[in-house]
Amino acid sequence: MPMRPVSKSTDKGCLIPAPTGRVLRLRLDLCDVENCDDAVEYLASRHLWPLPDGCTLRAHASAEYFESGLRLGRYAALIAEVRDKAGELVTVHLTYLAQGRKLATQNPRKLLSPVTDRTGRAVRLMPIEGDMLCIAEGIETALAAAALMQRLQGKVTLEILQGFFVMRKVILVESLYRPLDYPKSVQDALNKIPPLATEIANRWMRGLPKMVRAHLKSGEFLKLLK
Repeated sequence: MPMRPVSKSTDKGCLIPAPTGRVLRLRLDLCDVENCDDAVEYLASRHLWPLPDGCTLRAHASAEYFESGLRLGRYAALIAEVRDKAGELVTVHLTYLAQGRKLATQNPRKLLSPVTDRTGRAVRLMPIEGDMLCIAEGIETALAAAALMQRLQGKVTLEILQGFFVMRKVILVESLYRPLDYPKSVQDALNKIPPLATEIANRWMRGLPKMVRAHLKSGEFLKLLK
């Protein structure tokens, strides 16, 4: 029988939109990322494999891909659950893959259903442990930050800023990869901003050196890191 989403009622009697049937069906066939070759190859190409301990990211070997209502095929995908403030599932975020790369289409990333009328919607990639909460824009950026924090565990001091714990001082800082490729002004700027920027710059230089050099030449590189 087809799965039908069931909406829930709040204390005030309002209905909370439920995940769609497509979302629920997709979740039935998820697998561990390590069991999806395209997913492992993609993450490795971004220097994000292996995943940090406790990561909630999953994979799908053959997820349907639609564009403008038309089913164009099935592809491997990275799957991240989007949950609300109460921890209830809202939808899933997919990164479609082919031959170890993002699918060569205009929209290789998709949310499978609307995320309106829910509070605190986010992908919770890592369990919250201790007194640090890291917030990032983009799954790959969040994974890079999580990997960095695990390497620096116990070597940071924290401050509270508007209710969030943020990194204030890092004792161990990753060195810039291929520093001679960067103008001195860019090197100096990287030394003055959070060390995560150097981590991201190194990941880009290892995986996409031509792109990095092009943006360094155009003067746009530092803007991309902000």
